[in-house]
Amino acid sequence: MELDTDEGGAGEAVGAPRRGPWRQVLARFWRRPLGVAALAVVGSLFGVALLAPVIAPYPVGQISIELIQHPQAPLAAHHLLGTDVLGHDYLTQLLFAVRETMLSAFLCALLATSVGAAVGLLAGYFRGAFETASSFLMQLVVAVPAIAGEEFARRRRWSAQGRYLPQRGWAYGQVLL
Repeated sequence: MELDTDEGGAGEAVGAPRRGPWRQVLARFWRRPLGVAALAVVGSLFGVALLAPVIAPYPVGQISIELIQHPQAPLAAHHLLGTDVLGHDYLTQLLFAVRETMLSAFLCALLATSVGAAVGLLAGYFRGAFETASSFLMQLVVAVPAIAGEEFARRRRWSAQGRYLPQRGWAYGQVLL
């Protein structure tokens, strides 16, 4: 029996019904446990963000008058993570902070995707000087944090060569992008 390995070496039998491209992407994704774990974490954070008003033990601005200037320690009877000096419940603040953080992260990702797609379409359409300039600007945007991180690491003497952050941290982040 012959195997068809045209698309990424999947090894499907010739004559077998071919899967669509989205099914192939999903099948490849589910085989990677780190990606599945990351999806679970991000999904649970979005779930917490959406359900923050429901699962928060207290309203977001509520002040416990009796706890002003007498903050509760964590694992107290009514305040799982404790309170601050104004009587705000830390768990409630944390749940609503996750909500705001996930909303701003989603909006930033949406904006970056929109701008990147628009610039990429324009660079592909106009070619020539615009393509060269936009490619140079993209390389500059990618390089500046690495240069700044290298200088920061060199001044802090975090590594022998002064290059630990850009080589280890930024390079890996660049691969993910």
